[in-house]
Amino acid sequence: MMPKYIGSPVTCSVSLYFFTIFSHCTEKSGQALDRLERAYGKRKFKEFFKTITVDNGVEFADYENLIKYDRTKIYYCHPYCSGERGSNENQNKLVRRWIKKGDDIGKFTKQDIRKINDWINQYPRKMFNGLSSQEMLVQHE
Repeated sequence: MMPKYIGSPVTCSVSLYFFTIFSHCTEKSGQALDRLERAYGKRKFKEFFKTITVDNGVEFADYENLIKYDRTKIYYCHPYCSGERGSNENQNKLVRRWIKKGDDIGKFTKQDIRKINDWINQYPRKMFNGLSSQEMLVQHE
């Protein structure tokens, strides 16, 4: 019997600064990208998400919707090769401090998700000499 689909946590990182956009995704990933593109605008979306590397989960199975509008390049990593998505896996570790693997992410409110995003993006990073991803992004806008 297939497990009940309760939605997936989706973590996107703006690679240069590791600025994280974490959300609850109950929709197909193409629709999630549409939502992100509307939120940031076409120009910012293309600037932020030049490439997207995904795993082979069901939430990323709709390749045609992911590549429509020629907005970004999509790369699929190999199964069980989390190193191919290293920065994303590190961001997921930060998310897991708040939401344990297997938890129903649907029980978290938008406000909860916003707090998690803010915490991750304000987290001081050694690679940025103690500055946060948010501070780096603001400095370079």
